[in-house]
Amino acid sequence: MTLKTDSLGDQCLLLVTDTSQLTRAKAVGQQYQLNYEFISSADFRLKQLKKRFSSYSYLLILGTEGFEFCDTTQQTAGAIKSDFLSGQFSHRLRTTGIKQELLAKAVGIKAGERPRILDATAGLGRDGFLLASFGCTVTMIERHPIIALLLADGLSRALIDPSLSFIVKNNIEFYQAEAIEYMAGLELHNKPDVVYLDPMFPQQKSSAKVKKEMQLFRIAAAGHTDAPGLLKSALQCAAKRVVVKRPLQGPAILGEVPSFQIKGVSTRYDIYLVTTQLTPETRHFSV
Repeated sequence: MTLKTDSLGDQCLLLVTDTSQLTRAKAVGQQYQLNYEFISSADFRLKQLKKRFSSYSYLLILGTEGFEFCDTTQQTAGAIKSDFLSGQFSHRLRTTGIKQELLAKAVGIKAGERPRILDATAGLGRDGFLLASFGCTVTMIERHPIIALLLADGLSRALIDPSLSFIVKNNIEFYQAEAIEYMAGLELHNKPDVVYLDPMFPQQKSSAKVKKEMQLFRIAAAGHTDAPGLLKSALQCAAKRVVVKRPLQGPAILGEVPSFQIKGVSTRYDIYLVTTQLTPETRHFSV
């Protein structure tokens, strides 16, 4: 399979803050055609570095705890990384049960039933990892090379964590690939029960967390396969259903009409049933 990657060599600079990571930085720089520079951790001040290297649109930062990414045009936003070990997501993993998660309902998790899921727009991997923690086997696909690098780094750190290693080893596969090409190449016996799509969409809120997350939007959106085409391919690939994550008041993806919806406070899941006949109970569900 041929991977179509976006060249960021003239837009992104790789900064290294740990001398022990210089060999790794050189390899990554060569792979992604990025220039790299060493910055002492004592001199690391993100806002100042954004100004200093403002000729670049993005900074990829490699330190003792892996890779982080930031957009130099977003002066108030912090760096972002794929992280399953700390923060709000780690708390969510520890405290949230299947019955509390709308995503679990959306993909069809039931007692004794864990669907095989293809997360075709994995991003930083949170939704896919959550589903894997519920016992689903999840294949994560991410097309953009920088986002894929962040996700692979996050998964590698989770792999050596005693509380998360089982999930990564047994329930997760990850590939950098174009989702449409990947789905088209699957043999019938490898088709997933569920294809999960989370097309990145610009948020209206201006919280610090949203500002950080939206730093990825510019690079993820550039050259991205159109959402209707992705949905069409997903419907041809999934054995049972396609689930699309949308903002609560956002429009559905053009094309097929969703079979039903699951609504939360700020997020909506549009569910497209592939083989199951609709019943009155599945026409609409909201929380």
